[in-house]
Amino acid sequence: MKRLSEQYIIDTCSKFQFDENYYADTEFISNSMLGLLKKSPKDLDMFFQKGGSLETPAMVFGRAFHKAILEPEIFSDEVVVYSGKTKRGKAWDEFSEANFDKDIITETEFDCLRKMKYALTMNKDISELLIGNEESTEQTEVPMVWEDPLSSVRCKGKVDILHHALSYDGSVIEGDVIVDIKTTQDASFEGFRKSAYKYGYNRQAAFYLDGFGATEFIFVVIEKKAPYNMGVYHCSDEFIESGREEYSRLLMDYRKYFVSDFEVEKYYEVGIL
Repeated sequence: MKRLSEQYIIDTCSKFQFDENYYADTEFISNSMLGLLKKSPKDLDMFFQKGGSLETPAMVFGRAFHKAILEPEIFSDEVVVYSGKTKRGKAWDEFSEANFDKDIITETEFDCLRKMKYALTMNKDISELLIGNEESTEQTEVPMVWEDPLSSVRCKGKVDILHHALSYDGSVIEGDVIVDIKTTQDASFEGFRKSAYKYGYNRQAAFYLDGFGATEFIFVVIEKKAPYNMGVYHCSDEFIESGREEYSRLLMDYRKYFVSDFEVEKYYEVGIL
């Protein structure tokens, strides 16, 4: 496979600034795709057969939440609020058809989103992580593409916030710092730590750190119910290394199942119970 040139990376990242291009692409492998592959090669293959379509109500709400925090200037253009009580029936069908190109959330979800945003922005330390301060330089919704050196698989990622030398909590973190916002049911240390390993956030952190060449990855976490507890969690070397081992193994699996001549439909699990 031809290696990625600097100009090709620039052109591709420019294209991937638009979510519709980033999420529709199946040439580059994302962390979420690796999550499907971890479940089984057939799950990733089905994702590809559907043209890269993966949409759930939680994803729609999460996307709307990220736009409210990171891209407020486009929120009103790309997110609409449905006032109906249920997402079914004639009224819902007409509303969803008229807004097929937008993220649709309910009034209850919009109220929750508004209160979550208020909680985040009213906390000075967390606000600095999300929107920076006069001493920092940051970008939001930043895409990147790269070629994994071990598997030679082409990869992509899109980070919530990329700080270039972060001034935070009275100190300066040199180098690029990635900040990722997560909504959760339990923002406590133990609660989020369990979720992080369960949902592969360690893999995401390592994948993005290596792909972007960043020095640190920080999670900003907020619960989706009052009182909207929050947490800020840095990543230990152990956490990152466990994620790096996993994503490296999955990329080699991707090469085996999707680059070689392996027939995915013949895949099945084996083991001794």
